[in-house]
Amino acid sequence: MRTSLKSGALRLAASALHKVGAFDARRLRILTFHSVQDHPKGKWHTPVAVFESQMRYLRDAGYRSYTVREIAGEWPEPALRREKGVALTFDDGLLNNFTVVCDILARYGLSATFFISTENVGVMRNPPVSRGLEYFRRTPMLNWDDVRELHKRGFEIGSHSHSHDLIAGMPRTKARENIAASKRVLETELGAEAVSFAYPFGHRSAFAPWTGKILGELGFRAGCTQMGGPLSEDHDLLELPRIGIKGSDSQEVFRQKVSGSYDFVKWIS
Repeated sequence: MRTSLKSGALRLAASALHKVGAFDARRLRILTFHSVQDHPKGKWHTPVAVFESQMRYLRDAGYRSYTVREIAGEWPEPALRREKGVALTFDDGLLNNFTVVCDILARYGLSATFFISTENVGVMRNPPVSRGLEYFRRTPMLNWDDVRELHKRGFEIGSHSHSHDLIAGMPRTKARENIAASKRVLETELGAEAVSFAYPFGHRSAFAPWTGKILGELGFRAGCTQMGGPLSEDHDLLELPRIGIKGSDSQEVFRQKVSGSYDFVKWIS
C-alpha cells in the first residue's frame, strides 16, 4: 500500500513538472532495464510490446544511443552535448536479453550495455544461483554462447559483479575478489577488455568511495549506480547515475523519465 501511494505521488509530481516544462530533455541519461518478457509479476519484467514501443519512441524522437564504454571513452563530452541522449543498460544477464531484447534494439538502431553477473552464467540456460537474484528464480539466465553472440553483434558486455551481492556491504578484500573474479571471467570468455561495471542494487548503500577506488585499480573506466538523474561533467565516472525503468511504467511515465521529469527522484525502487 505504501509503495503504491509513493509511486502515485511520484507520477503526479513528474506529470506536473512535465506539463510546466520544468525539465531538460537535451541531456544524456542512462536507463536501467532488467527482464523483457510478459510476466504476471512485472516490477522488473517489462512486457515485450511495451519495450518495443519504448524503443520505437526513442528512435522516432531522435535520441542518440550510447554504450557505457563510449561514455567513458569520450568523457566528459557526452555529458556536455546539448542533445537528446540515452544509454540503455540491462542488468543481471537474463536470457530474454538475448532472445528478445537484442533483436528489438537492432530493429531500431540502438546500442546497449549488458551487465552480467558471472556466477549466474554457465554452459546451460539455468535460473540464477545468487541469493541477490531471488526475484528471478524462475527466469533462465544467459549461457556463455549467448553472451559471446551479444558481444559479436556489437553490444557492450560489462560486469555486474560475480555473485550479485551488496559490494559495499562486504569486507574490502572480499569485495575486491568478487569484482576481480567477474572481470577475469568476462575477459577470458569474450577475449575482450571489460571496462564498465554496474553495482548490484545500486542504491546509496551499494557503493562507496573505496569501492570506486577498487574499480579503478582493476581497470574499470566506468561504474554505474542506481541513483537517478542526468549525466553531468561533475560526476565521478565510477559513480554514474542511472534511472530505473519498471515493468509497470506506462508510455507516459517512460517518456517523462527519459526527458527528465523524474530527475528529482534520487533512487527509483
